[in-house]
Formats: sequence, structure tokens, C-alpha cells
Amino acid sequence: MNTEEIVLFFICLVKLICAVHIIMNKHNQPVSAVLWLAYLIIFPHGLGVPFYLVFGINRIQQKMPKIQSTTEKVKDLHSVESGTIFSYMRAISKQQHSASLDRVYSKMFDKMFPETPLICGNNVDLLHDGTEAYPAMMNAIVNAEKHIHLCSYIIVYDQKGKEIIDALIRKAEEGVKVKIIYDSIGSYPFTNAVKLQRLDKKHPNIEVKPYAVFDILAPYRFHLRNHRKLLVIDGKVAFVGGINISEENVNRIKHRAIHDLHCKIEGPVIGYFQYMFLRDWCHVSKESPERLFNHVGLFAPPEKKENDSLRIVGSGPGQSHEATHKVFLTAANSAKKSLWIMTPYFVPDQALLSALKIAVARNVDIRIIVPEKSDHWFVQNASRSFYGTLLEDGVRIFERKGRFNHSKAMLVDNEWSFMGSSNCDGRSFRLNYELDFICEQGSFIDEVHNQFLRELSKSTEISLVAYNKRGIIREFKENLASLFTPVL
Repeated sequence: MNTEEIVLFFICLVKLICAVHIIMNKHNQPVSAVLWLAYLIIFPHGLGVPFYLVFGINRIQQKMPKIQSTTEKVKDLHSVESGTIFSYMRAISKQQHSASLDRVYSKMFDKMFPETPLICGNNVDLLHDGTEAYPAMMNAIVNAEKHIHLCSYIIVYDQKGKEIIDALIRKAEEGVKVKIIYDSIGSYPFTNAVKLQRLDKKHPNIEVKPYAVFDILAPYRFHLRNHRKLLVIDGKVAFVGGINISEENVNRIKHRAIHDLHCKIEGPVIGYFQYMFLRDWCHVSKESPERLFNHVGLFAPPEKKENDSLRIVGSGPGQSHEATHKVFLTAANSAKKSLWIMTPYFVPDQALLSALKIAVARNVDIRIIVPEKSDHWFVQNASRSFYGTLLEDGVRIFERKGRFNHSKAMLVDNEWSFMGSSNCDGRSFRLNYELDFICEQGSFIDEVHNQFLRELSKSTEISLVAYNKRGIIREFKENLASLFTPVL
């Protein structure tokens, strides 16, 4: 055999191994399996192989037991009467909202998320873009006394990122304990400069850990992303939503500015946000839950603020797997009057697509707001590939004009709302570690409703007639992108 024949034989052998792997591991997802097999055949020169290795291999079943083990160890601390978790749970039990039993969706959430019950007496302030979120976060950091816990999918060492990091350094020098979790893929430009690792080495009061470090020898780790955005100060105030740490979230960056929403939360529910961060910290740091959770002062005494009743939803393999997907399906199946969704990436699976169509048949007013200009053109075309079938059934679709709209929110019957880090796509549904919250009662629901009205006023409604006139080139791009929706 000459060199060319050897190379061809090797490529065919690797393709065959990948094909067997697909059949053995994706047999319960026939559409996805057939699609990946097609990729192996269509891509020339074996290029489908590295594409499958990076994007196709899903090691959730192998990875999940390790994360599940940490989760179970933390849960075991709930029954330790001398521990901080037990004390917090006992104190917070007085704030659990019995009214949740009166509503069908609340009963469902009680069963889905028994670890995080509905807690009343909170206050949620809606923050618009980094222009409102960053000053509020900086003020909370400056006033921190004991500990600061930051988790962000993206931390960019630009002007805004440097301001926040410098503020954290100053607090660490004052004796405040600082813990930072960043995603190694989302924060790649920052980690490439080795800024965060240097912080960990230079400042004894600062600990920095990456989530799911990318390894070229284990490319499947690409899937397990920590997409959460959370800042907890002294266990008393939390910031959560869709805003990362980047200059792009500030309005003055006109050519690449991002429109987004974030929330400042105070009240008894903060302990659960603290709990979510510390559970992740146990996983990334390998620190013993018994040792970490017994630190004094991690959980502040519950203090009632206002009238917002909240339930925390932490989704991810090994924790509460597919929790985000369950919330969206619950919304579609339980909505009686209206279901409004705002998301930067709209790539629903077949289950949600069917649920939305059935809801429209029940005369539910469904409105979906997506950005007119996306930061991922391929995902945007995949999203638009769903327009036709949804518009035909009566779903109303709006494209938000202006800056890229990264906002994520959902409003159901003007009775409950859902906000946080989750997109309406398969990655948030099945793979990412997301952090959201449900507001089932309180004035914040009206605030979300008003925000939706503001977003709609800046959006263009897409009509079926206009969509059908989009042109053959755009139709081809959408149809091409739609072929990849099982893996987006």
C-alpha cells in the first residue's frame, strides 16, 4: 500500500469507529444519530471526524456521577443539626410560601424542585444593561464585609472587567474572602492572558477556579459549560441574570453593544443562591463540603424585605438535569391566557415546539421576542427556520431592533415570570449549568410585564406573508442551518 492508500484506510477506519460510537450512544435520538452519520459521510477528507469529536460526543452519563456525588454530599449536610445549612433551612422554613399549593404550576414546581421551595418576603430590582447592573454590583462589592462569591460565564479583562477585578482585589486586601468561578471556554480571551490565575497566586484572600477546563485530548468537555451569572455578597444580596463581565454590556460601546437584563435580589431567598454557588465551588475546588459549609457567616439570618415570592432553579447534569426544559414545558402546558418569551437564541426541540402549538390551539396569546441582529448568524438562521410553522399556527414572533438583545425572560398569564441565564435552546435545556429564578407572586411580575411591553415597542412583528417573501438565498441558509438544530 502506498502512502495515499494508508491515509485513506486510516480515515475510513476512524469514520467506522465514530459511526459505531454514534449507533451505540445515540440510538435513543434517531434524528441526531442520522445527522451525525451524514456528517461523517458528507464532510470530505475525514473532516467530519474532528467535528464529531468536538461537538458530537456527549459524556454526560460518564461525567454526571462525579457531579452527582458532590451534589449528594452537600445534600447530606441538610440533616446535620450542628451545620450551617441545617440552621439556615430551619430558619427559612418560616418563609416558605404555602400559597404555592393553590396553583397547578406551583404544585408541579414543588415536585420538580423540592430542594429549592418557594420563598416569600424578597425584593427584586430589574437592572437594564451594564449601565445599571455594574454600578449596583460595584456598590455591593465596595460594601462587602465578609465574603464575595462571583460566578460568570464570561469575564473579559477589558476596562469594565478590570474595574470589577480591581475592586475585588481591594476588598481582598481588606480581609474579605473572594471566590471566583469562570467558564474556561466562555472566558477564553481572559484566561489566555492568565490574569485570573495570577490573581489566585498573588492574593491569599482570592481563590479562582475554572469550570470544565478544555482539554484537546478530551474535547467532549466542550459541552459541559457553566453558563451561570451570579454575584453573592455576604450572603445578603445577590445579582443574577444574563449579564456577563464585559465592556460590551455598556451602552457606550455602540458598534458591539449588548442589550441585557439583570436583577438585584435581597431577602430570605439569598441563602439558596449562596447554596448554589458553594455547591459549584465544592465541585471545581474539590474542597470537602463538610469543611466548606461549616465556615461561620456564610448564610445570613433570613430577613424579610418586600412581597416577591421566588423559587431558585439551578439546572445542569448531575444537579437538576433539564430543569430549564421542564420550566418551559410547564409554561407552555399550563398557560391559560398568555405566554411571552424573550430569548437571544430560539432553537426549541420538538417537545417544546409541539407544546407551543397546542397552547395556541387553546387560544393562548404566545409572543416570542428574538434579536433582529444576532451575534451568531448560524443560530439566528436556525431560529428563523422555525418561523414558518409557528406563524402558520398563530404564534406571534417579534424581532427586537437595535443592539443585540441578549435578554432572557418569560411571562406566563401575568401570574408568574422566569428570568436568569437560560436560553431557549437545546444547550441550555440539556447541557449547560444554568441559574434562573421563578417569581410566582409580587410586584416584580408587573415590572417584567412592563419590560416586555417596552421590548415589544422596539420590535418589528414578523408576518407570515412577509416571511414567505424572504427570498430563496435566505430560505436556503435557514434550511441549511435547520439541519444542525439537533446539535445546537
